[in-house]
Amino acid sequence: MNNQEHEAIEKMSEFNDVKLRAWDKVNKEMITVECVDFSGKEIQRGTPTMVAHAGDGCHALKDVILLRYSGLHDKNNVEICQGHRVRYNITRYDGDHEYEDIVIYWKGSLWLGWTILCEVIMNDPEAEIVGDMHDESELEVSEVEDDNKREKSDKTEE
Repeated sequence: MNNQEHEAIEKMSEFNDVKLRAWDKVNKEMITVECVDFSGKEIQRGTPTMVAHAGDGCHALKDVILLRYSGLHDKNNVEICQGHRVRYNITRYDGDHEYEDIVIYWKGSLWLGWTILCEVIMNDPEAEIVGDMHDESELEVSEVEDDNKREKSDKTEE
């Protein structure tokens, strides 16, 4: 295997790494997730009891909302994650339009409004994180929870 092939394989393995953070619904704070235990020794309503381990201890998965990082960065080189509020521009037939949406995970992809996140970042290098879901109303936090539930139900239907 030559050096170029080795570098390509390393980049592909980085793409498969899953990076998460979590919104602690009990303490109303964002926590860094170091690992997630999916072994689930107990069953609750047909769902395994899972624990997310963070630097400050363990949290029951029912008490947190897991949020995926995208691997994409905004104009300030900050990695964009599910739950971030992003301001971006889209050019349509009638000109440029500025939007501000919360990044959601749906059908295996991260989205901003009706546009896949990677398309937004490719077309607007000035896209910028301007907030977080926890900075906003409780309604928007529950929208992210609903997106997570929708994703799980979509997987069971497939």
